[in-house]
Order: sequence, then C-alpha cells, then structure tokens
Amino acid sequence: MAFRNDTTITDKVIPWCKSGDAALTTDASSLPFYCHKALTVVGVRALVATAPTGAVLYADLHKDGVTMFTTQANRPHIHIGATDSGSWTVPDVTAVAAGSILTVNIDAIGSTLPGTQLTVEVRVRERL
Repeated sequence: MAFRNDTTITDKVIPWCKSGDAALTTDASSLPFYCHKALTVVGVRALVATAPTGAVLYADLHKDGVTMFTTQANRPHIHIGATDSGSWTVPDVTAVAAGSILTVNIDAIGSTLPGTQLTVEVRVRERL
C-alpha cells in the first residue's frame, strides 16, 4: 500500500492585480479564475504600492459570487499607512470544488488616499 508523502504537496499562488497609477476604487467584480480542479484555500493576503490613508483597505475573496470570509472582520485588510496585510489570512470557507469561479472584491479603500496598485494573492492547495 502506498501513502502520499505530505511533504510533496506544494501550494500555488493565484495573484489578482489592479495595476496602474490610478487610485483604487471599490470594485464588486474582478477577473474570474475558473478552478479546473478541487482546491483548498490556505491563505489570502493583500499588498499595495501606495498605502491607503484615512481608512483601512479591505479585499474579499468570493467563490461563485459568495464571500469565503463569512466573518467579515477576517477579510484581508491593509491598515492606514501600511503597504501589506501582513500574514496570510485563512478564510472561513476553504473548500473550492472543480468548476467553481473565484473572484476578488475591493470592499473598502482609504478615504483620504485610497492606495494604488493592489495585488491580492490567494494561496491554494490541490485537494486529493
């Protein structure tokens, strides 16, 4: 009987980028990512080139149009004056079936300076 060695499992990162020098705006849709295989989301983080000021920037990961962060306070966020969300945040819903579509929403931006060039990285692992 053969066993899968867990050390052979590698994570992949799916990046979503809102590039350009224009200030960010809230956005309820993004380029969809079609999942050809069943995945487990093991972390999400956000980064910007220019830090938001006046308010915290919030990003949200959706699966088939529904947030994966059912506890909204856990969404990846970038604090005022910071350029990244720090450590990876694990969503409340982690299972993604083959055929699902992942999108990223920008739920809130800085109120004085919204921030620029947002990248949201989603770390996934193939489900066996």
